[in-house]
Amino acid sequence: MASMMEDSRVLGFLFGTDEMRAVWSEKNWVQKWLDTEAALARAQGELGVIPRETADVIVSHARAEEIDMDALAEGFRSSITIVPLLNAFKKSLPGDAGEYVHWGATSQDIYDTGLVLMEREACSIILRDAKACLSAILALVKKYRDTPEAGRTHVVHAIPITFGFKAAGWADELGREIERFKEMEKRAFVLEMGGAVGTLASQPEKGLETQEKMAEILGLRVPLIAWHTARDNQAELASDLALLAGTMGRICYEIFTLQRTEILELEEPFFKGKIGSSTMPHKRNPAVLENVLALLRNVRTTAPALEKARYILENLIVYEDHMKKNLFLQKGLMMSECVMMHLARKLGRLTAHHIVYNACMEAYEKEIPLKDVLMKTKVVTDDFTEEEIDTMLNPEQYLGLAPMFCDRVLEAYKEYMG
Repeated sequence: MASMMEDSRVLGFLFGTDEMRAVWSEKNWVQKWLDTEAALARAQGELGVIPRETADVIVSHARAEEIDMDALAEGFRSSITIVPLLNAFKKSLPGDAGEYVHWGATSQDIYDTGLVLMEREACSIILRDAKACLSAILALVKKYRDTPEAGRTHVVHAIPITFGFKAAGWADELGREIERFKEMEKRAFVLEMGGAVGTLASQPEKGLETQEKMAEILGLRVPLIAWHTARDNQAELASDLALLAGTMGRICYEIFTLQRTEILELEEPFFKGKIGSSTMPHKRNPAVLENVLALLRNVRTTAPALEKARYILENLIVYEDHMKKNLFLQKGLMMSECVMMHLARKLGRLTAHHIVYNACMEAYEKEIPLKDVLMKTKVVTDDFTEEEIDTMLNPEQYLGLAPMFCDRVLEAYKEYMG
């Protein structure tokens, strides 16, 4: 039986992915320690610090499958150093090869470098899915570049936008998170190999060369100085994950909100046979979105959230007809700015605001079309015909530069387009 929900065979999919579970498994953790020890031995073998043939033996046996995990676990009951691993590794090595393992290193070197290798593996999955989410969003930007939608501020109608414009805002924010992630790699994915206190005192002759070769073997950056007492690189990685989680949370919450029955402009993927309730057959609940939003409250579950968000974004249901209907819910009130700016050219902006405000309040409270009020407002009809007023009240004619901003975002992130 699973001791943690993430490992549950029944409900584990809600909290993790098989791919990420494999990355953070005990076996992979041990393998990354062994990879670090193997890289150290290989580098030192090539440099003549230890016998080349011995280094080859160490490298060939650096496999987690050859480690007695029970013995390793028992060893760690009484030690926080890497010694239990060294003892278990030595038992799998022929001859005296075990005597040359960990030459000049300290436990923290192996722990930290192993951790960085796991983080890099995990981050490659996260970055892959973040890019896939961005690609899916960019497809929405392109497809719905000119599709009018109600722009909302403070959860109520403001002025018209296009759905492509909304999605472009998502894309630009997510694009910045991806760029931050890529920039972070040069500071976070760095080798740690400095010996007891970072001075390489145990490797005075070829310590720097060993560092360089190890970094090359492992695909990591060479440290400027030992960083095992400085954890800002790890904090930066965690901070970037938090920013990414926040961005995806904002995007998914907006989709969640727009799936409300009264709005229904967007809906998470649905297929026949997907059940929303055991008692209410009509329910099409945003269950995946709810799962994603719950996961994104905890940064460590960003990976499963991204996997599910990718599924949502790649298969998002868009209701263009509902978007159009919602543009007219307030019977013209959404177009108050447009009317005001037309009046402002003749009366001044503040005077125009006062006139349109009074008209809007009357229309709002009486629940009548704004046009009805404007047509009986003399200062309006003195200068504008009914046809001109109809144009002012047409939301599809007041999209501003929304399509152009879509084009700018598409151009900026074209490398991520599918």
